[in-house]
Amino acid sequence: MRISRASGIALTTIVLAASVAAAQVDTGRIVGTVTDDSGAVMPGVTVVLSGDALIGGARTQVTDAPGQYRFERLPPGTYRLTFELAGFKSVERTDVRVNAAFTATVDVQLEVGALEETVTVAGRSPTVDTKSNVHQTVMSQELLEGIPTGRDPWSLAKIIPGVQISTYDVGGTQSYQQSAMSAHGSQDADKTFSIDGMTINWPGGNGGGTMLYYDQGMFEEVNYQTSAIPAEVAVGGIYMNMVTKTAGNSWRGDLRYSYGNDSLQSDNSGAEELQRFDFAGGNPIQVAYDVNASGGGALITDKLWVNGSYRKWVVNKDNLIARNPDGSPTLDDNDLENYAIKGQWQMHRDHRVSVGYNWNDKIRGHRRDPPPNFVEDRASLRQTNPGSTTQVKYTGVFDNLVLESSGGGMFGRTNYFYQPATAATDIRIEDTVRSTGAVAAPRHEELPNAPRVVRVGFALTF
Repeated sequence: MRISRASGIALTTIVLAASVAAAQVDTGRIVGTVTDDSGAVMPGVTVVLSGDALIGGARTQVTDAPGQYRFERLPPGTYRLTFELAGFKSVERTDVRVNAAFTATVDVQLEVGALEETVTVAGRSPTVDTKSNVHQTVMSQELLEGIPTGRDPWSLAKIIPGVQISTYDVGGTQSYQQSAMSAHGSQDADKTFSIDGMTINWPGGNGGGTMLYYDQGMFEEVNYQTSAIPAEVAVGGIYMNMVTKTAGNSWRGDLRYSYGNDSLQSDNSGAEELQRFDFAGGNPIQVAYDVNASGGGALITDKLWVNGSYRKWVVNKDNLIARNPDGSPTLDDNDLENYAIKGQWQMHRDHRVSVGYNWNDKIRGHRRDPPPNFVEDRASLRQTNPGSTTQVKYTGVFDNLVLESSGGGMFGRTNYFYQPATAATDIRIEDTVRSTGAVAAPRHEELPNAPRVVRVGFALTF
C-alpha cells in the first residue's frame, strides 16, 4: 500500500491584545476601610500584609484620608493583615483567603488602647465580591483533590452551576477527550481556556477548543466565569482560567497516585442476557492510573523561586460497539504526559518577572472517526498530540500605579499514523452498508496542522 505523507498547513496567528482595565484575571486584591469605635474613618493607619503566597516579603500600606487601603495583584492564597496606629490597640485579621479575579473586602474597627495590646480576629474569609458582578466559581486545590471527578477542566465543569456538558464522565474515564460546554445559552465555540490569564484556545475548528491537556498538580485553582465576563475576554461564553501555583521560601511538594483496573469495577449484567444479545457488556476499564508529582521553593530566599510538576495519566478501556474479527473487544487506549515549570525573580521590591512553560503529549493508540462506525483495532488511527505553552510576565509597582505586561505563545500539532503492524501491501476495506472498516487505517498524516499563536498584552491598574 502506498503511504501518503501530508505536509499540512502551518497556521501562524499573531494576536496583539492591549487592555487598560482594573480587572485581574489571574490575581486578586484586598481592600477595606479602617474606622474607630465611633465609626469615624481613620487615616494614617499602618496596614501590613503577609502570607506564604506573597513573593518579596510583607507589604505595607497606610490608610488614606477616607481611611481606605488596598493591596493589588495578589497571588491566590491565604493572608494575614495587621493594623497599627499609636494610641490604639493593634488588630490582626488572619486567614483572609484571596482567589484570582476576586476582591476581598476586609473592614476593621480600632479601639483606643496601648499599641502593645493586640486583638486577633479569626473568622471566615469574605466569600462575596462586592466590587464585581462577575459570576465566578472557584475550584481551589483542596476542592480539586477532594471531589470524585476527573482531574481536568471538562470534568470539573460538570459541577459548576448553570454549565451543561456534552459527555458523561464516570470517574474521569472520559477526561482524555474534550467536551462541548455552554452556560446560559452560550455557544460551545465561545468558551475560552487560559493559563494565568493568557488565552490558549486553538485557532482551528470552531475556536472553542484547545490543543493541550493539563497537569492539574500545577494549578493553585481553576476559575470558571459564566456571566459578566471581563472586557479583556474576546467572547462571552464560559471563561476558564487556570492559575498556576506560586512557590514560597520553604520547599514543599506533594505526590498523588490513583489506580484502577477491571477487577475494581462491578457488572450488573447477567451472563445469560449478554449471550442472548451477543453483547460484550459495555466498555469496562482495562487499566487506569494517574501519577502527579509537584513541588517548589526558593533558590534564593526572597529573590528567586521555582516550582514544577509532572503528570503521567493513562486510561485504557474496551470500545463499546466495535469488535475485532476474532470477537475480542476493540481497544480505546489513551496516554497523556505533562511537564510544567515556573520561575519567578524579584528584581526589586516593586518589580517581578515570571516565566512559565507547560508541555503536553497525548497519544491515542486507537482513534476511530465515524463513519464507518465499526472499526477493528488494526484499521484505527494512532494519534499523537504534542503541544506546549510559554509565558513571560512582568509586574511593576510605581507608587499608586501597577503595570503588568506579558507575552507568550502556544504550539501544537496533530499526527495520524497507521498501526505499527500495518504492512505496505495492506489495503483498507470499508463496507458502507455495514459501516465497517478493516485491515488498515484510512490515512497516514504527519503535521496536518501546526498552529503557532503568539499573544502580547498589558494591564494598567491605578
